[in-house]
Amino acid sequence: MARVRTLADLRTEEEADENTPLYNAETGSRDSDSTSSGGTAPRSMPIRFLELLFPHFSLRSVVLPISLVDWILYIVTVCLDTELPLIPASNILVHFGANYPPLIKQGQVWRLLLPVFLHANFFHVFFNVFFQLRMGFTIERRYGLLKFAILYFASAIYGNLLSATAFFCNTLKVGASTAGFGLIGIQICEMALTWHRMRHRDRMLMNMVSFVLLMILLMFTLNGGSIDQMGHLGGLLCGFSIGILYNKGLNDKPVWYSWASAIAIGILIALPASCFPVLYAVDRHCHRDIPSF
Repeated sequence: MARVRTLADLRTEEEADENTPLYNAETGSRDSDSTSSGGTAPRSMPIRFLELLFPHFSLRSVVLPISLVDWILYIVTVCLDTELPLIPASNILVHFGANYPPLIKQGQVWRLLLPVFLHANFFHVFFNVFFQLRMGFTIERRYGLLKFAILYFASAIYGNLLSATAFFCNTLKVGASTAGFGLIGIQICEMALTWHRMRHRDRMLMNMVSFVLLMILLMFTLNGGSIDQMGHLGGLLCGFSIGILYNKGLNDKPVWYSWASAIAIGILIALPASCFPVLYAVDRHCHRDIPSF
């Protein structure tokens, strides 16, 4: 798992970091803490290992406390009650804010966000945390803490909203993969925006497809064979759309950027505008009662 590559890693193999258009759109603080090769004390071996495992690792990153909360809540939910070893009971997950559409319909809208901190089993939380740390530090460093937080939590909300609307009855959804697919979405967006400048496009495309397929395979395997397809799709669309808007200051933008920007805004508006009426107005006639605590 330590050798899993991010899409940003693949992109930087093709182009020198400071000569890419995306570099000009990034925050000014991006390089200040990365090129300090002279005058600073050498990093300890554990820090160097963490930086190898998680590129651009930083203790000041917002993705680090998010990941700690994921682990803490997983341990708490397991300690309270389990259905099988290391698998939190469903009623505990619902109590802690899992995505349970009938309760969202009753007005508990916080269930569109809180599932990002909850997980179904040990391998589920392990992979999601590893994945978001592997990709998250690099993305946060590129766009800054605030923009990363908006990307992460907006992707989670959009993913859970689309999932709750599409799969309403008898479903319980938890996990950070909705936000994780938002990170994949913005990485794909970056590749699309620089595609016209890339060399060896066939290799880049194969790497990108292989990376996404590997992520889906691991999520399917480690989550007990259950995938929230609509949640992942919602997170992916949100991440890609936000990536388009974040890079509006890009130099040498592709010719299609203007209409892609309009489509991105349309997606970010249309998805909640269409999902909320369906979620709250359509009677699904579910046969299972709301879980009791």
